[in-house]
Amino acid sequence: MKKSKTLYRSRKIGMPSNVELDKLDKPAEAKFVWGTILFFWMLSLLSFFFSVNLLAVVIVFWCVYDSPRIGLFTAFIFGLLVDVHESLILGENALFFTLFAYFALAIQRRLLRFDLLSQAIHLFPVLFLSKLISKVIISWVIVHWMGLGWVIEIVLIIVVWPVLGSLLLIPQRSVVNSESKSVH
Repeated sequence: MKKSKTLYRSRKIGMPSNVELDKLDKPAEAKFVWGTILFFWMLSLLSFFFSVNLLAVVIVFWCVYDSPRIGLFTAFIFGLLVDVHESLILGENALFFTLFAYFALAIQRRLLRFDLLSQAIHLFPVLFLSKLISKVIISWVIVHWMGLGWVIEIVLIIVVWPVLGSLLLIPQRSVVNSESKSVH
């Protein structure tokens, strides 16, 4: 018995200080997940500067936090819907959304160990790579380099991730907190 406690303590020593120890036990309700995605898709139809990227953030957020329900297919379909609405080259946003979701799912276990701010830092190379690949392919198709203005979008997504993530996790935290209060 004493060995298992020592082993458990030794594993905790290497744990980063910013790791959230109170994990969310219950997944979000399907109505809430799809409702937030549809809300941000409707918001992207307004076509203001950052609305499409907010949709990408919400889709990737739910890919990471609720991957059995939301995945690459969802990212691809909503990317196509945005492309059709904005009259862009068909597949431009679909490629970006799908690559962003794929790379985020590839590091999903790592992301879930950290708080939202650290997740944003981990997502920077994922975002950069997915946006770079999509911009290079689109630039190749239209035979014109798109420039590096998209780097500002990446920085804005990194800034928005913790804020939007904390808002999307409020219903889950309230359920977990209310259950923990009733147990004690």
